Formats: sequence, C-alpha cells, structure tokens
Amino acid sequence: MYADHMRYKGNENFMLAYNDTGSRPHFTTLVDTSLMHMKADTFKSIRQIKIIDSLKTDTLDYFIGFNKVRLFKDDIQMVCDSLTYSLKDSVFTLFSDPVMWSDTTQLTGDTMMFYLKNKVMDRLVIKENGTVINSEDLIFYNQVKGRLVEGYFEKGKMKKMKVDGNAEVIYYLKDDKKLYIGVNQSKSSNITFKMSGSQISDILFYIDVKSKVFPMSVNHESLKIKGFRLESESRPKGVDDL
Repeated sequence: MYADHMRYKGNENFMLAYNDTGSRPHFTTLVDTSLMHMKADTFKSIRQIKIIDSLKTDTLDYFIGFNKVRLFKDDIQMVCDSLTYSLKDSVFTLFSDPVMWSDTTQLTGDTMMFYLKNKVMDRLVIKENGTVINSEDLIFYNQVKGRLVEGYFEKGKMKKMKVDGNAEVIYYLKDDKKLYIGVNQSKSSNITFKMSGSQISDILFYIDVKSKVFPMSVNHESLKIKGFRLESESRPKGVDDL
C-alpha cells in the first residue's frame, strides 16, 4: 500500500489509507502470478465480530475501497464507485454500476462479485441487469443479458457462463473462413454458454425458447439489447491511468 497517510492496528485488522495531495492511494497484490493494481480516494480494512449465538462468534475481515475505484491487471480491468473484499471468502464485491473488461469483452451490471480460489479467478457473479458485450472488430457486437449472470473459470480462464432470468443473446454467425454469414437473436428463461479458449463452443437454451436468424443486411442497431452501452473511454489503459 502506498499513501500519504496510513493508520494501522494489526491486532484489530484496522487500516486507513488516504492522500491529501492530487494523487490517490495505490494498492497492489499478487493475483494469478501477476500484479493487480488498484486506486481509490480511500482504502480501509476493518474487522467485524458477528454473534452467532451465546457460545459462538464469527470474525469477518474486510478490505474496502471507496470513491472512484479503478483497477488494472494485465488480463482484467475494472471501475466502480466502491468495493469490498472479504478475506474469509476471498470475494470481491463491486457496487454502483461496475464495469469489467477482459480482452475484447465488457461486463456490466448493478452489482458484481468475483471469487478467488488460491488467488486465481474461480467464479464471477453479476446481479441484476447483467450484460456481456464482446466484439473482435468493434463493428459487430455479440451481446448477452439476463437478471443473473454467472461465469465459471478453470485455471483463470472462463469455461462456462450461465444466464438466468429473461435471458437474451445476440450472436453473430461465421463460416469456416471466419466470415460473417448472419446474426442470431434468441430469448429464453435460461442460457448456458460453453467456452473453448476465448471462443464460444456451444450454446444451450432452456424453457420458452424463441430464436431468429437474420441476414447480415439487417439493421444491426435494431438488434442491440436494451441498455446497450460501451464504456471504452473509462477503461484503464495501464497503471498510470488509475
């Protein structure tokens, strides 16, 4: 942790870091063999004692960043208003319209949680208005939306994604030469995506499935899901951009 001012009480797991200059506190930690950098107006850690019953308590330690949190890692970037990290569960929770980017994919939602296992990304949960946008050429956009989006990782790479509740997908089809041949619009109660590398290998639809395939001459703007927005200008480009 780098900051102008820091207060720390190890026996209470209390820490408060803040700056009074134009810069902001800078936090770094190792995640999945590479450094994760994070800046916010203020960082804080606290310990809460939760009373379970008259004979048992539970100790909960939290790391908190608030006001304009920005995060950069080689393979993941994030911005949000505030976040918490639970040391017990190894869970980051991002609040107030967080945005996450990974390679050519952007993820948004009301609240976002990502779980670490042995300091490697294990699971991602987006609650309410979960939206995933992916594009290889920044011209045509694959889109996914649902009430709840869950991504499952293996060795730090997403292997499966489940979308539950009013699930909707816009997916551009390609031939063997990777040329666009049409676009699929599908809606169902639940959708599961299976991944191979960075590509979707299989899509499974469950309950009340409605699907259409349009030619590439379709009005692509009309196919954009409700709430479609790109946040490219907000994406941290490096550590110096935090």
